[in-house]
Amino acid sequence: NFLDRTLYYVCRAISRLIERPITDEVELPIGRNDNVTDTVNETPPRYGDRYKLSTVYGIFLMNFKEGKLEPKFRTDTVVADRENGRTVNPHFRQIYLQFPYFTKQLEECETLYDKLIYALKNMNEWNRMPDALKEQVFKHLERLAAVANLSEANRVAYDKAVDRFYVSRIYEEDMQDRVENAMREGREKGM
Repeated sequence: NFLDRTLYYVCRAISRLIERPITDEVELPIGRNDNVTDTVNETPPRYGDRYKLSTVYGIFLMNFKEGKLEPKFRTDTVVADRENGRTVNPHFRQIYLQFPYFTKQLEECETLYDKLIYALKNMNEWNRMPDALKEQVFKHLERLAAVANLSEANRVAYDKAVDRFYVSRIYEEDMQDRVENAMREGREKGM
């Protein structure tokens, strides 16, 4: 029932786009030690606006051949009119990638897309990434995989560190803008 499950996953992701709290206060997670109040006020959306959806893509990486799909590497599905094939709702797409149908060897991969697909298909067989794939995108992919494999406690610590970094960066940029504005005002007054 793989195709039924993929439909469920995409529908669940779409339903989460409209899940909003009933009140305009959102409770923060328990156990925070950063002296923040227990709730955050949000303006509740208008009822009709709750159903304005972003596009949801279900991208399914399959290390097997699914008998109910065409025997090819990539199958894209949309909600379309049966008679004319025209897309009815652009916010719902499913992309199935059946890796057994991707038969290129590393030497045959010329485009970045081919290299990415090759890496996704074969990464579980490597102790380290082949030198031919050590381009910037694949280094980034390797970092993402390392973060994804963190334990829950380490992931929370990592997320907090990243948040602190970005808050610090925003603060520094804001202070730099303030200093530049103050210097400009001082020069104008001095003139």
